[in-house]
Amino acid sequence: MCLRLTYLLACVFTLSGLLASPRLELMPGLHRIYWESSTESVYLVERSGDLLNWEALGPVFSGDGSELVYEESEPGKGPVFYRLLEVPLENLKSQVNSGSRPPYLAWASEQPDGSLRFDYYALQDSEFVDVHYRLNDAPQLNYRMRGDWPRWHFSTPPLSASDSVSFYFTYEQSGLVVDTVSVAHVMAGANTPPDGDPGEADPGQGGGSGGGSGSGASYSDVLAAPENPADYTHGVDFANGEAMIRLRSGYAPDSMLVNYRLNGGPEQAYFMNEEAGEWRYTLAANEGDSLAYKFYSLTPDHIRSEAFTRVIGSAQPERDEPIVTLGAGRFRDRHENELRFDPYIEGYFDRSTFGVTLIDRGDAVDVVVTPAEPVDFVDIKLYDRLTTPHEERPLDVRADYAQAHRMFEVDGVFYWRIEPVEPGKFVDLEFTLRRTRTGQQYYTAIFRFHVGTGGLVQRMDNPEAYSGGQTTVDVYAETEYSFAQAAHNVQPGTLQTFLNGKQLFDTDFVAEGRGGPLFNAASCFDCHVNDGAASPPSGPGAPATGLLLKLASVQSGEQVPHADYGFQLQDRAVPGATPEGRLSVSYTEVSGSFTDGTPYTLVKPVMSVADLSAGGLEGVRRSPRIAPKVIGLGLLEALPESTLEAWADPDDADSDGISGRINRVRDVESGETGVGRFGWKAGQPSVRQQVALALYEDMGVGNALFGEDEELGGAELTLLTQYTQLLGVPLRRNLDHPDVLAGKALFAAANCTACHQPEAVTRADFPIAELRGQTIRPYTDLLLHDMGAGLADDYTEGEATGSEWRTPPLWGIGRTEEVSGHTRFLHDGRARSLEEAILWHGGEAEAAREVFRSMSASERAQLLAFLNSL
Repeated sequence: MCLRLTYLLACVFTLSGLLASPRLELMPGLHRIYWESSTESVYLVERSGDLLNWEALGPVFSGDGSELVYEESEPGKGPVFYRLLEVPLENLKSQVNSGSRPPYLAWASEQPDGSLRFDYYALQDSEFVDVHYRLNDAPQLNYRMRGDWPRWHFSTPPLSASDSVSFYFTYEQSGLVVDTVSVAHVMAGANTPPDGDPGEADPGQGGGSGGGSGSGASYSDVLAAPENPADYTHGVDFANGEAMIRLRSGYAPDSMLVNYRLNGGPEQAYFMNEEAGEWRYTLAANEGDSLAYKFYSLTPDHIRSEAFTRVIGSAQPERDEPIVTLGAGRFRDRHENELRFDPYIEGYFDRSTFGVTLIDRGDAVDVVVTPAEPVDFVDIKLYDRLTTPHEERPLDVRADYAQAHRMFEVDGVFYWRIEPVEPGKFVDLEFTLRRTRTGQQYYTAIFRFHVGTGGLVQRMDNPEAYSGGQTTVDVYAETEYSFAQAAHNVQPGTLQTFLNGKQLFDTDFVAEGRGGPLFNAASCFDCHVNDGAASPPSGPGAPATGLLLKLASVQSGEQVPHADYGFQLQDRAVPGATPEGRLSVSYTEVSGSFTDGTPYTLVKPVMSVADLSAGGLEGVRRSPRIAPKVIGLGLLEALPESTLEAWADPDDADSDGISGRINRVRDVESGETGVGRFGWKAGQPSVRQQVALALYEDMGVGNALFGEDEELGGAELTLLTQYTQLLGVPLRRNLDHPDVLAGKALFAAANCTACHQPEAVTRADFPIAELRGQTIRPYTDLLLHDMGAGLADDYTEGEATGSEWRTPPLWGIGRTEEVSGHTRFLHDGRARSLEEAILWHGGEAEAAREVFRSMSASERAQLLAFLNSL
């Protein structure tokens, strides 16, 4: 309820317990507020001049169902805002009767997560408030409450039903430290409200006993949550000598003010009237008059519109639709370019995310931050804004710090308007948040965008830097986490799914009792450390973590599981069980030389198995496989089947010596044949099936696709799948260096791109929105190619023969040593460098290998520089 007087007066009521609408009686020098109160509620009147700083007024009223009244004499001039705080009496912990004014209000309320929240409202100046509580007669816990005068709060960890909590407060008053009496609360129990005469207790200590049942909210603004506080439409109607200014808001304000000038005259301000969800104000005007106007929402303060000019009676210009960019982020321990920025905070999976909406209106940008759980505040820090056009500031140069603001909040959502801005200019921003539950302060990544363009950008302009399209991620100080980041364009809900999946990726399933009894790894992370590739054993006796040995017997020319060991040798076991065997690797040297006479030495692995728990392996097919990096899998899955078919040339119709073909494999869920994309021989048709098979064969975790027992449910399998689908591909580095550019040309000249296809576009209808329509640069065709006898074994998979291998994607290959701590490549990790990996190429790739052998030393270095830039 708001009225226009000779000076501005507005009111905000937070009265969830009212039986009827409040009313104001406004007279010069006297304001009266009347309301009918609900039973068993306490009301505190507050007053503000700016909607930011609130002053507690008295007295405190106890509701008994009758009409209550508050009077303020000499309210002063200028804006005046009133509100009532309501505390359900069953939650109250300080004794209050009608007309009393104790030095504080204190209440406790049970929260949805099972915690007990203490609220303390000081009615007199106080520097601090402490809460002291005991849980079920355990030792006393003492905490400084969070907040500032006049209100403090603190929440316990989640509690259980029937837990008994006794507590009291300590507060400072006029230099003295005062303890309140102790009161009790039983979780979800039949607690009784305090009663008695306020004179029975020291007024500095409150009084009463018992507590709230937890059924009531501790405090409610009763404000509708807007989609966006500044989202509105407006216009001017003209008829019969009157102009009606109309505004329809994206949220429900309590009041709306229009400021206008008619024909350049003096500015006038009036409250608008609300009719049928639309705010209106009508003024006398003539056709052809010039009307300039703008809007303010006073209660709450969410709209501060730009000025509009209209010619009365003429067609109104249409308002351009804003450009909306959606993004998401996770809490960070530090800022960009600092340590502890790239890794994940402790408890990263526990609602440590937020959504960001950027609404670009051309001359202003509205920013909306939606944390996944309550935070005390969000500060927005702005960089650049008007000073630097796109073409004048490289993206890898961060602008100087400009300004920080505390965003304003509506029902846990935070808002800010950046103005003025100009199309074609940068806006870079980041946030600081303080989590309410823990009091811990966190930071965020910088969100970079260009006004008038839409979408978030990274630190480089060259499109070839974006190997994963808009999903491409960047790392800063700790590049070992280059493969462990979510897609850059991830959305809020998807990011939480990603983090929940990461928690499963990091889980030790064997320790949880969900893995084994035989296994090769206890967790996904065991083999894919930091989501990178594993390395083979350095020699005989060294552990083989991350190197698996595929096995198969042959019956009637077909591969079948080994009678004792199945399709994979498991070299670890839970206590009380016996591993199937121990894989050992030794190496023999293979010598050669480049055309210029420079010698080189390759090493070829020799696999042996000792300590077999059952039968021998005579006549059994074997294939060692190293765990590869897992980035970009969702993007590869999103490539259209038609793209792979266009790349395929099974009969070498173009006579270039390359005859890639699709591996057709069984989809275990549909029972149909699908296109193989994943695994060293493209043996799996989907990320979900690849993940499910690894869970079962590598860790002994039964799931919905493989195994008799389902130790990991379908929902968890989906989370783990989406985590691997949404791992981002890192930005390329040094791609404009002369050696890298020369190496790129040499790579193409050697026809390496016949298999390592440099570019493709993902499907527009892929189920995960972030992966749709992305131009990616994976340097793979996902096809099978005969790589010659040097790399061949006798193990088949789907339609793949022993000498055929899927072209591995090269994106991120130059970061292998930083992420994984080694430079081992190929399916069994035999290559100790990228140079050795190339020299092992044979079969269809033999011609390309020979081109590389014939290059000069400087040309070889340039080609390797190109690969390391990927």
